[in-house]
Amino acid sequence: MCGEGLAGSDADVRAREIEAQLTDDERFSLLVGVMGAGDMWPLRDERIPDGVPMSAGYVPGVPRLGVPALLMSDASLGVTNPGFRPGDTATALPAGLALAATFNPALARAAGQAIGREARSRGLNVLLAGGMNLARDPRNGRNFEYLSEDPLLTATMAAESVLGIQQQGVISTIKHYTLNCNETNRHWLNALIDPDAHRESDLLAFEMVIERARPGAVMTAYNKINGDYAAQNTYLLTEVLKNTWGFRGWVMSDWGGTPSWDCARHGLDQESGAQIDALFWQAESFGEPLRAAYADGRMSQERLSDMVRRILRSMFAVGIDRTDPPPAPDMAAHNDIALQIAREGIVLLQNRGVLPLAAESTARIAVIGGYAQRGVPIGFGSAAVVPPGGYAEVIPIGGPGLSGGMRKLQLLPSSPLDALRERLAHAQIEFDPGISPAEAAVAARLADVAIVFAIRVEGEGVDIADLSLPWGQDAVIAAVAAVNPNTVVVCETGNPVAMPWAEEVNAVVRPGIPARPVLRRSRKCLSDK
Repeated sequence: MCGEGLAGSDADVRAREIEAQLTDDERFSLLVGVMGAGDMWPLRDERIPDGVPMSAGYVPGVPRLGVPALLMSDASLGVTNPGFRPGDTATALPAGLALAATFNPALARAAGQAIGREARSRGLNVLLAGGMNLARDPRNGRNFEYLSEDPLLTATMAAESVLGIQQQGVISTIKHYTLNCNETNRHWLNALIDPDAHRESDLLAFEMVIERARPGAVMTAYNKINGDYAAQNTYLLTEVLKNTWGFRGWVMSDWGGTPSWDCARHGLDQESGAQIDALFWQAESFGEPLRAAYADGRMSQERLSDMVRRILRSMFAVGIDRTDPPPAPDMAAHNDIALQIAREGIVLLQNRGVLPLAAESTARIAVIGGYAQRGVPIGFGSAAVVPPGGYAEVIPIGGPGLSGGMRKLQLLPSSPLDALRERLAHAQIEFDPGISPAEAAVAARLADVAIVFAIRVEGEGVDIADLSLPWGQDAVIAAVAAVNPNTVVVCETGNPVAMPWAEEVNAVVRPGIPARPVLRRSRKCLSDK
């Protein structure tokens, strides 16, 4: 594995030596992770000692044997902090789709290094990063976290990110193993796939990342695959991942994704977010139920030891047990990495001559919609990063179910309107909120160029119903295009959008489409690039 830990064989030896000295209570303690107190789980768990930074997951260590506690954070797009650590902010990286659209592996490595440095400086040593589910459904609310629909591109970029993280002495997961390609009803969906097709797509991507980057942990998906839950799937966890691929690290569940203690017999090594499992499945699966199964012989000593050794091996191989103080992260340099991803990940879908904007033809510009006067929207959920200075705006949207509280429009403090005024100081730039087609048309009619920002709230726990833009934005775009031939549409969404106005606007820009465009007409648009 990477970082400054032990070589693989040495890590194996040390893991076996330490595991042999553990008591059964210590062994079981390493198998259960609990959430810290924050916005997503308000109650402090008594198993977390005072003075420990709150985070998405905590697993106690064994100080007498030099085994560190595990402190985990979501980190698909930067170190997240949903209310865990007051005032703690981090570099917010652009969407995973934008990173993949750069086709720049070195940039993916740099992004991973930045996340790893920021995590280690906070005392966090496991990052729930490495989101790499293939984009199979353009309605998936979480596609913005992932990379592409292509296994080779996804694996190449994910592997570099994992390498960058683990070079900092921080364990990275890869997730969600596998076929977690929908959010609505994700705990109950059953993904049906032919084994050969699975092997040539999603499994191929995971295999390549394990081969190239040797992540310390693999996180299972919520859904079933061909009838068995991902965390309880012997074929995927034991036969494929551990036996065929020779994966040496440990397999953890997603939060609320351990339906039974029996997952341990099928290849799951650690339960995560035990409080949510208790809520969903009425038991902390790797707590008393697993201990009872071990006591009466349904769970073997050999399997228990294997689970523990896998966790210990990743600790020592990546080097999270080292005690040297981490260097302070260079936040300005990390901001530059985020900026470079944003610049290289922007895709020009269509251009009939209006772009780039020229000083002599843009004396008056109308900027319309998308909260462009405030900031840039991001996806909601566990991947949302609080940037330095906080969000420019948080607008609660709400919705049904446990994920309803997470559903918010969150704006990063990077106002497109301000940026345009800074870069195009010669122009008179007016803003219209885009809430009325008629009012937007008035603003557009008086301008040389009209730039419409289109947005959609997307995120964890819920899929979008269709590919249309919400809140009447299509009508606004059509009204603007009808009065101004130089209309530019900037799509700030995590998924493709239907474009009934595509033939009427001059240019279409969006951040991050790494694979082939979903819309058939986009082939023509790209020829004008």
